[in-house]
Order: sequence, then C-alpha cells, then structure tokens
Amino acid sequence: MSDIEDKVRQFGWARLGVDDADPPFTYTIGLMSTHDHAELIVLGTRSEFGGAVLATLHERIAQGERFEEPGIHDGILKRGYRIEIRTVHPTQHMFYLGYAIGHVRERGLPELRAVQVVLPDRQGVLPGEPGCDPNWAARTPHLGVPVPQSEIDEFLEDYGDN
Repeated sequence: MSDIEDKVRQFGWARLGVDDADPPFTYTIGLMSTHDHAELIVLGTRSEFGGAVLATLHERIAQGERFEEPGIHDGILKRGYRIEIRTVHPTQHMFYLGYAIGHVRERGLPELRAVQVVLPDRQGVLPGEPGCDPNWAARTPHLGVPVPQSEIDEFLEDYGDN
C-alpha cells in the first residue's frame, strides 16, 4: 500500500484498476483524505479509459466541484456525453474498494464514502434510459443496491475482514 500512499501524498489521489474482473473497474483512493470528497468508482471499462475519466473528475474536484449527490452531469466526457453519479451502498465497499477502505482506516477517517460514476454507451445513452445498449447496461451494475447477507458472509469466509 506504500506505493498508493506515496501517490496520494504526491498527487492528492491514486487510482487502482482491476482489468481482470468481470466487469472491469477502476476506483480512486485518497479523495476523502485530500478533498473531503467521496471516492469514485467506474465499472465496465478498462482502467486506461476509466482512469482518464477519474483524472478529469479529480481535476474538477481539486477546483472545488463536487460529485457526491446522485444525478446527471453534463460536459464531463468528450462529445458532451453525460455521466450519472450514484451512491455506492456500504455493503458494496468490501467487494470493490479494498485499498480505499485501507487508506481510510490508516488515516483514521470516518467510514468510507463512495459514489459510482456511470458512463453512457457509445451513443451517449446511460444505463436505465430507453435505447441504452443492453450489453453496456449489463457491464455497469448498480452499486447502490445492498449486497445480500449470504454473499457478504461468503466473501468474509473466503477473504476475511481485512
């Protein structure tokens, strides 16, 4: 984790991409400690693109913008495509945001806060909207939904609470 901590100290944040997951995802580490802003996670795209989106959002957060309340935001992506911000349910954190949880614990911060950055399909249609590519919608699960206790128990049995 020291490499991540070094990046947070140097740049104010770090990102971690998990390209071998299905779906792949990328998330931030350090926004809570540096900007008192929820961490961000993008699902469905490889870390190169997801990381670029997160870097754009970090620049705007560093200038004082906030992306914590659920809603639609214009002007973030090229071509004027919109993004959607969704709150991540705390039961989802352990499945996707392990290093962010560790960073928050090491810094003695309150419980992790995270939001999902939902990207549109190639035509600019967001999942849940009419006309969204169903394959794209399937790659962007809604992390605002609580994880069933049986899945949490299974995860903890396999991986522990660290």
